[in-house]
Amino acid sequence: MSEQGVDERERVAQLGRLAETDPAALTEHVADMAAYLESDSAYLRRRTTRATAALAAVRPDAAVDLVDGLTDRLADASDENAAVALQRIAAEDPDAVVGDLAALVTVLDDDGAVVVPASGALAALAEADAGTLAQPGVLDRLFGLLDDDRSAVRRNAAVALAAIAEADPAAVCAGAGDLRACLDDDAPAVRRAAAVALGTAGSTCPDAVVEAAPALTALLDDADAGARAAGAFALGHALRESDVSQRTVDALLGAVDDESEAVRRHATFALAALAADEPDAVRPGVDALARRLADESAPVRRNARSALSALEDDYTAVVSEAVESVRETLDGVDEDTGTLAFTEAELRGLAGDAAAPADQRAAADHALSLVESGDVSAAAATEAPSQATASGGSAAEADADGGPADGEADAGAQFCPNCGETIDAGGEFCPVCGTEIE
Repeated sequence: MSEQGVDERERVAQLGRLAETDPAALTEHVADMAAYLESDSAYLRRRTTRATAALAAVRPDAAVDLVDGLTDRLADASDENAAVALQRIAAEDPDAVVGDLAALVTVLDDDGAVVVPASGALAALAEADAGTLAQPGVLDRLFGLLDDDRSAVRRNAAVALAAIAEADPAAVCAGAGDLRACLDDDAPAVRRAAAVALGTAGSTCPDAVVEAAPALTALLDDADAGARAAGAFALGHALRESDVSQRTVDALLGAVDDESEAVRRHATFALAALAADEPDAVRPGVDALARRLADESAPVRRNARSALSALEDDYTAVVSEAVESVRETLDGVDEDTGTLAFTEAELRGLAGDAAAPADQRAAADHALSLVESGDVSAAAATEAPSQATASGGSAAEADADGGPADGEADAGAQFCPNCGETIDAGGEFCPVCGTEIE
C-alpha cells in the first residue's frame, strides 16, 4: 500500500475516534470527509459514513455539505450509516435533502437495515414539504412499507402519509384500507400515526373513516394515551360529515374524563362537532361535558362550552341544570365540605378564563381561595403530560389545537421521537433507528 494510502487510513481512523469521543470536533474535518466519501476504498467510505452519522447527530447543520456524498453512498444498501446521517440532516434541514428524494425512495426497495433510516428521512421530508412526496411512485412505496416487519419502518411510513394527507388527502384516501389495518398494530407509534393519517384525510373520504370507526373507537380504550388521542382526533375530524353510531358517541363521551389532556381535548372537539348535527346522540353526555367547563385546559373548556351551546336549542332545561349544578358545587363550597371534586389546576384555569361566564369564574375563584387558605382540600391531580404530534382543527367553535399527543413514558423509560420504541432512561440514541434523544 502506498504511503498516501496509509496516511488516509490513519486520518480516517482518527475521524472514527473523534466520532466516538467528540462528534462535534468533526466539524473541522468536513472537507476531508467529503473527499473520503468519494474514495475508491470501501473501508474509507464506510468509516466516513459512520463518522458523518455521528456528526449529524450533534451538528446536522455542519453535515449539510456532505449530503451529496451521502446520497451517492446510498447505493451501498448494506451501509445504513449514510441513510442515518441523511435522516438526521432531514429532521433539522429538510430542504438540504429534498433534492435527493429519488435516491431515498430507491433505497426502500432493499430489505436491509438501510430502510429504517431512509423511511425516517422521508417522514421528515413529508412533514416539511408534503407536496413533494404526493406522487404515485413515492406513495406506492410508503403504502407498501405499512406491511414491513419493523415497527420503526411502519411508523415512518404512516407519519409520512399523515403529513401527505394534509397536502393531498385524496391520494392518501386511496390507501385508507392499508391505514385501517394499522389501527391494531402492535406498536403504539404506528397506531397513532395511522389514526392521524385517516383523520386528516377523512373529510375527503368520510366513508373510509366510517369503515374504520370500530377500530378508531377501540383506540379510545388503548393503553397508550397518544393512540387514544389520535383515535378521538380521527373521529372528530371526519365522522362529523357522516352518520355516527351511538357506540362511537358513547366511547367519545367516556373519553371526556380521560386523564390525558390531549384525549379530552380531541374527544370534546369531536362531541362539539357532532352535537351541532346530532344533538340526540350527544344528549347523554351533558353532565360530563358540563363537568369539563372547569377543566384545567383552556381548549377543553372551550370545546365543552361549544358542545353545550349546540345542545341548548333542543335540551335547554337539561343543559341549564347541568351547568348550574357545576356552578353551585363551586359556589357552595365552604370549610365543612372536606375535599372538593375539582383539582386546584381546574379551579385556577376556570377562575382565570376570561371567556367563561362571570358567575362560573367567580364561583371558581371563591373555591380556589378556600383551597389556597387550607380550609378546603382540592381533588388530587392526575399527572398526564403529553406532547403534540399533529395539527388539530376546528368546527362549530370547537378547539382541538395541537393535535393528538404521543404516549407517556413509564417511569424509568422514554420513547424515541422517531420510531416510538422504548428507550431506557438516560439513553442518548435510539437502538432501533439511531435517532438522538434530547
